[in-house]
Amino acid sequence: MTFSTPIHTNDQSFERVLKTGYPLMVVWSSKSDPQSQAFDKVLNLLAIQFEGRALIVKVNPEENPKLTKDYAISAIPSAVFIRQGEVQGRCVGGLSKEQLQPVLEALVNGQALGNLPNAASTPLTPATAVAGGSTPLTLTDANFEQTIRSGQTVLVDFWAAWCGPCRAIAPSIESLAKEFAGRAVVAKLNVDENPRTAQRFNIQGIPALLVFKGGKVVEQVTGAQPLPALRQVLARHA
Repeated sequence: MTFSTPIHTNDQSFERVLKTGYPLMVVWSSKSDPQSQAFDKVLNLLAIQFEGRALIVKVNPEENPKLTKDYAISAIPSAVFIRQGEVQGRCVGGLSKEQLQPVLEALVNGQALGNLPNAASTPLTPATAVAGGSTPLTLTDANFEQTIRSGQTVLVDFWAAWCGPCRAIAPSIESLAKEFAGRAVVAKLNVDENPRTAQRFNIQGIPALLVFKGGKVVEQVTGAQPLPALRQVLARHA
């Protein structure tokens, strides 16, 4: 089945959309946001042009907090490009058809998307903007990759419930999330519950704090460091 108009999905039905096998441009937008409304015209044109080759999918962030959290959405309109279930890139703002057309062509042709354009956007409210908000984002093996490739600087605290030093720095992690809200994502990953990611980054001692930019580790700190030291680490990259 092909679609010549954008389709709507939600927290419950998104897995079925992923399983269609089509490359996806998933757009978070709101009817109450003027930029999102203007962007709808572009999405309609793209859906016609890429009918049978890709799906243009819309998500309302206020009604779908899980998807908004899982894909680290902090502003609208935001677009995430997915191929074979993997995030290939993302962009923010009400972009033009001319800007997005080559991105979608690369997506459907199996090519790298390169540097994606961005435009002015509307920040989500604190209640909706889970990523980059004022509280640490909880990461799992399932949502880790798309978070570190969100386009923002991401600080990840690898921790465990039994770890005393981890508990000692927890207030500092909370403080960093508030201080860097809108500038960086501050996140936590429980190594006992998510061993695959911990093994991937060879986490042997905790707490371990890794700073990611563009999906790559740019700095790493191990052990219970004081808040000023952690602040300097994140400030170097945010």
